[in-house]
Amino acid sequence: MSDPARAARRSSRSANDSTALQALARAGYVASGVLHLLLGWLAVRLAFGSSGGNADQQGALRELADAPGGALLLWLTAVGFAGLAVWQLTEAVAGVPGTDKAKQVGARAKAAAKAVLYGVLAGTAVRVATGSSGGGSEEGLTADLMRAPAGRWLVAVVGLVIVGVGVFHVVKGWQKSFRDDLRATGGGAVGQAVVRLGQVGYVAKGIALGVLGGLFVAAAVTADPEKAGGLDDALRTIREQPFGVVLLVATGLGIAAYGVYSFARARYARL
Repeated sequence: MSDPARAARRSSRSANDSTALQALARAGYVASGVLHLLLGWLAVRLAFGSSGGNADQQGALRELADAPGGALLLWLTAVGFAGLAVWQLTEAVAGVPGTDKAKQVGARAKAAAKAVLYGVLAGTAVRVATGSSGGGSEEGLTADLMRAPAGRWLVAVVGLVIVGVGVFHVVKGWQKSFRDDLRATGGGAVGQAVVRLGQVGYVAKGIALGVLGGLFVAAAVTADPEKAGGLDDALRTIREQPFGVVLLVATGLGIAAYGVYSFARARYARL
């Protein structure tokens, strides 16, 4: 390993272990909790025919903007997501503590992907706070991607990756493996209430992501970018199924449960 690479790792590890950055990362989990609570609320409203804002991350942040003190809350949310993004980035560079060498590549890639995700959420919060309209629709972005060489295959791969992430969430919730992300409380294991919230939340979020990924795959198979979409489209697809209202309400409550779990994670996360 070159000297600059060693220096980068040392700096990243020092930042990763710093109290200030860890506090910002925990604030990021609080921001995630707020976001998922609002997403759950929007999903339940959608189930009962609400024609309000989109039931996606941007729609949830706009709901936050309309709350008393919404502008301040949005900026705090952006800072929290940015802090969590930087913390994940330091793990991607320095390595994930407690992970076997054979698994470090995968762990670092996962941390890098999370850094990008939280960075995007921070940017979305800033755009909403400043009144920017942001980028184009998912359909427009998918259409642009389809025009690229092997574009349909790229869209299909994106969809399959999202489906894979959804399956990962379902399995993680079902097997309760998310407990590895939490440190023990004073009495030992984290309380059962937190575990149940995590179970329900991970499964519900995984189902929504699975449907979202399926929309991208359908768009690739049919060469119809309008079949692609965001989380709002995925939730609307759930509502259109038999017993869709019940399924969507259950999904919304599950996403909200993930939000409450995120508050617990802000306190008990292993950092």
